[in-house]
Amino acid sequence: MKSICIVEDVDKDAQRLRKHIERYAAEQNETVKIQHYRDGMEFLRVYKPDVDLVFLDIEMPIFNGLEVSEKLREMDWDVNIVFVTNMAQYALKGYRVRALDYIVKPVSYFSVADCLRRAFLNAPQRRRKRILLNLSATETVTLAAEDIVYVEKRTNSLIFHTTRGVWEMRGTMRELTAQLEGEPFSLCISGCLVNLAFVERLTKSSVFVAGEELPLARQRRKGFTDDLINYVGGRAR
Repeated sequence: MKSICIVEDVDKDAQRLRKHIERYAAEQNETVKIQHYRDGMEFLRVYKPDVDLVFLDIEMPIFNGLEVSEKLREMDWDVNIVFVTNMAQYALKGYRVRALDYIVKPVSYFSVADCLRRAFLNAPQRRRKRILLNLSATETVTLAAEDIVYVEKRTNSLIFHTTRGVWEMRGTMRELTAQLEGEPFSLCISGCLVNLAFVERLTKSSVFVAGEELPLARQRRKGFTDDLINYVGGRAR
């Protein structure tokens, strides 16, 4: 089943989109779940990172579609976004949030079908292992394991160094390693977990990861080296 959200304040435009989506799903023998939100604030408030495609109207009150998309990207880096607009020039700014495409009202079936086809092809990428970073009582970020470069422990917090920036949240290294089980991570010291995909060089006492030098504990040297060899060997096969 594919999950699709329509964020559109004009009901007739939302119904037109729904009709086209349902037609495409029927023709492709695909099951879809469609949710409609009339404003961006409500959509962001309840959003969970299990959606395959969001049709996002640009001209909305309070938060416009571009503002909503920027907030959405903080919550979900992978979801496919298609802007729906009366004025195409606004949608061209969608490159900032990696939009899949934009379509102009009144939307045609063929433009919607093309977006659905490409979004459904991209959908398997969303099945990557993901973790939730509870940064505060009001802010949560979803993060793909492959975007984590390394994580270091500081007192009662974990510092996530990622391809998208640096975040801090309360937690333990034991809890994190359990969440990342099966992913290519290894401890270089007891308080530093490294994504092996980013390892550039290994010495007797250091690991070079994405341009940074991290310490390699003597008691962990063999285990880390073995993990790296197995990871590289597995990718080479």
